[in-house]
Amino acid sequence: MGRCLSRARDRGADLVRASVSCTSDGGRNGMDGEPTHARYDFMILGGGIGGLVTGALLARAGARVLLVERHSALGGYAHSFRVDGYEFCYQVQYLMGCEPSGPMPRMLARLGLEREIGFNTLDPVGYDVVTCGDLEFRIPATSEAFCRALAARYPEHAEAIANYFARVEAVFAQADGYRRVVRPRDVLLAPWRHRALLRHMGTTVADVFDRLGLPEELRFILAGQAGNLASGPREASFLLHAGMQAAYGRSAAYPKRGLGHMVEAIARRIEEAPGCRVLRGVEVTAIHRAPRGRAIASVSTSAGRFSAGRYISNLDPRRTCALIGLPERAGPRYRYSDAVFTLYLGFEGVELADHGFGRRNFWIHSTRDIDREFDGLIREHRHDQPWIFLSTPSLLSDPGVLCAPDQASMVMLTFVSYARWQALAREPAALERAATQLEEVFLGALQRRFGLTTAHLRVRHRETPIDVVSRLAPPEGNVYGARLTPESYNLRRTTSRTRFANLDLVGATSAYPGVMPITVASMALVDRLLAARA
Repeated sequence: MGRCLSRARDRGADLVRASVSCTSDGGRNGMDGEPTHARYDFMILGGGIGGLVTGALLARAGARVLLVERHSALGGYAHSFRVDGYEFCYQVQYLMGCEPSGPMPRMLARLGLEREIGFNTLDPVGYDVVTCGDLEFRIPATSEAFCRALAARYPEHAEAIANYFARVEAVFAQADGYRRVVRPRDVLLAPWRHRALLRHMGTTVADVFDRLGLPEELRFILAGQAGNLASGPREASFLLHAGMQAAYGRSAAYPKRGLGHMVEAIARRIEEAPGCRVLRGVEVTAIHRAPRGRAIASVSTSAGRFSAGRYISNLDPRRTCALIGLPERAGPRYRYSDAVFTLYLGFEGVELADHGFGRRNFWIHSTRDIDREFDGLIREHRHDQPWIFLSTPSLLSDPGVLCAPDQASMVMLTFVSYARWQALAREPAALERAATQLEEVFLGALQRRFGLTTAHLRVRHRETPIDVVSRLAPPEGNVYGARLTPESYNLRRTTSRTRFANLDLVGATSAYPGVMPITVASMALVDRLLAARA
């Protein structure tokens, strides 16, 4: 697909209305001997956030939806799991877009879940804390408050700081708060509406810092949440940096009853709808084209072969191409984002608030040169001085939801090179040594920065990039799909539309990364499909 994906048009409104029976090679679909005459309007490949939200909204609108997911748990990186009574979300540690009029509440209202799922707002005085040695800065909610706090601390750079936030807000506004993926035709029809986007489309975060002449300490604070982009400022797209800066500032939040509850509640909107099904533990093995090749005819899975009027892939776009049988040169051209190492901790009998924790996250750095940190982790494969993201989910949710009232949960992570960990995996002892080293570095930082020892630690569970691939099978262990660099997010990028009349894409690579941006893209896709179906 690639360029073919980006220049495609929706020619299949008639196919959306069609319903084709599901079939299997043996006359049975392998699911408890059920007959194969169930009929679906939409088949969704993959049960990540994009697939779930899309499927739930379509089911809520009366469509017959089949969703298949290879993993036993739904949600992709947003799925949750339990270890000895502690509940952890796999990779999503906080959300944006949760303000009362924001996209997350709007999506939940469309699903009738607004009363069941609420959000706790993170500390508005400092929802994220960026720290390096003696330097600590609490990032306040809203760009205005952030700008004022920095200008008060660095008055000699007040003009450059104001210029930076003006750029952030202009980009966010012209992207309509993540609601729009700008295409070439949009620019041709209304170039004046996209001036800031076009100005910064090929720009990195470091490029903007250089143009504004920002000093090292200011650069460090403004790029201190670089893990949200899985790249240092030298490589990260300023468009995506601006979007996350503005969106998290408007409403950094966490579900009151945890992310696992939210994911399962959305899934139930599909499972409980008439004529709809969610199949867990079912892997897509091939996507078959119709004889003339302009539409998808059916999909083979580990549970049989299915067909529907329209298909929506929440799988990686390059993986989708491979399943269709397209040559690699016809597929999307992007590099994958890096992999992640995560440590999940469960404490008992200790008040985390007494150690400085609350409804906030921490970005702990070993140097103010964040590009140097990324180089050490990704290119030089050094794990002795990583940057560390630290979150305390049990303090973000309502009390007693993710663990018992006298317990507390914590998640620590950093990004690493998948190729390096793949090489280590060839020798189990080497893999164990590397994982143990990084785990001990994390625990050492926890003791030095917060005075928190392992005395009250009850759960230590780690996930290496090898574990991530075993669990969720992301290509090259990537976390965000395409790398969040200018080369991946430009006018030639992958979008939801494909060359096939009845196939659409949904997910980070075809939209923007994160639960909220993917949710926004899912709502836009559903609105387009339902309009075509009317």
